[in-house]
Amino acid sequence: MIKTDSTKVRIEFSIFGEGFLPSEITRRLEIAPDNEWIIGEQIPNIKQKRKETCWSLDTGDQESLDISVQLSCILKKIMPRKEMLIQIKKDLKVHIKFFIVIKVENKQSPAIYLGNDVLDFINSIRAELDFDLYIMS
Repeated sequence: MIKTDSTKVRIEFSIFGEGFLPSEITRRLEIAPDNEWIIGEQIPNIKQKRKETCWSLDTGDQESLDISVQLSCILKKIMPRKEMLIQIKKDLKVHIKFFIVIKVENKQSPAIYLGNDVLDFINSIRAELDFDLYIMS
């Protein structure tokens, strides 16, 4: 693996819980996930099983100095489906979370800003935010 000296940002939008199939989320949202798994499945490369079912969209690591670039990629897919996300959360008793992962290189931290429109949307679907910050060099 080639190491680059650029700061990277990854955004993951996850719906997780116990009593649903990822295909149900795909059907309702009409969006194909980037990742999905079922509770009890073996986690690749380790001797543990999944503790929950998950459906997620993921930008992967991208060079960036502004998290809003990656966040907007996810939001433009899911914002038009706000009412369906609210219904899914109610019907399937799931949790919704945004994972924001920042890997800082060369002391170049990205802009971290969430506007009112983004905060209102996150609150409306009762999602949580999880920030992970890694100082690489």
